[in-house]
Amino acid sequence: MQNVSVASQISVSAYEADKIVDGLKLFNISEVGSPEWLDQQDKMDKLNLQAHQSAQSHTDEYVVESIVSSAKVSLLLLELLVIEVWKEKVLPHLEEHLAHRVDNLTSNQLLYSEAGMANLLEVCLYHEHACQAMSEDALLELCDWYLTDHVNTVALGVAVRLISTNDTISALIPLIDRPPWKRRVKKESQTYQNGQWQVISPEGSLKLTQHEAQVWLALNNLLVDPGCREKALQQSSHGVESLQRLRRHMNEVLLDQLPVLADLQRVLDELAMGCSGLPHNAHSSLIIEQVPMIRTSIMKGQNWRKIAEEQRESFFGAEAAALSEQRMRSMLKTLEAMCDMQPDPAADKA
Repeated sequence: MQNVSVASQISVSAYEADKIVDGLKLFNISEVGSPEWLDQQDKMDKLNLQAHQSAQSHTDEYVVESIVSSAKVSLLLLELLVIEVWKEKVLPHLEEHLAHRVDNLTSNQLLYSEAGMANLLEVCLYHEHACQAMSEDALLELCDWYLTDHVNTVALGVAVRLISTNDTISALIPLIDRPPWKRRVKKESQTYQNGQWQVISPEGSLKLTQHEAQVWLALNNLLVDPGCREKALQQSSHGVESLQRLRRHMNEVLLDQLPVLADLQRVLDELAMGCSGLPHNAHSSLIIEQVPMIRTSIMKGQNWRKIAEEQRESFFGAEAAALSEQRMRSMLKTLEAMCDMQPDPAADKA
């Protein structure tokens, strides 16, 4: 009963979600850490929690629909880029001050906000119509984060950057060969799940983790679609030889857990026999690449040290300490509800 009451205190109704989404606005870098910015981050955390609760319970995903219908998906991306640039350029000038003069809650919010916004974007972009609601410029900025689920529907420039420029397939293959979420400690096999290392039995080692499943599904998206496979084989540096490293991991146990990979196995078998499915004249050395410009425009003409000094005086002084206790209570409720949503490791083993 405790878990239910906590979740109910945090949950956001459809009306409240619409009101919050309508009020979302873009802050510039000089406003990061202001009371208004912190208040919006608290509201976005609630939206994020509710969006995941809805997805987990397979109920009406009204938070996502509100964000899409209000044309705020691209705004989430812009906010993500702003905090990303702030952490890279402004935070180094404030680290010592934040460590010794600012409460942990405010510091945590500044550091956590990027992950929170990325998490909310992720649950939105699970839906193809949310991806299509973003501008092409915004999608180009996201090529380092997501999009393999919808790579066959996005603009050509986005697909080229994802497949050729970023060479995503070459980045994914080593994760299958040597997964960083598995290790052996004192002759025990461990896997990283739900934010911690857990001992697994020999039988459990055959069970796919969420991380492994995501990598396999991304490879499936990039290689099974004929158009994506053509771009990958033409432009990518890995070649057919590297792709064949995946074949030794394909077995009945894997396919029983992810039957959709049967098409990927077929593609790998065809490539092994020299049947790429590409026309003989398909190879070309011409690459037309669109360059993401939003992040560059955010950084243009900024005096990072001056921004840091102004924020130190305006946002990270006595005023921040006075507001922290009230925000602490709200954040603890949100954190407790998020912990309640985590899968029970004992239940998973059962």
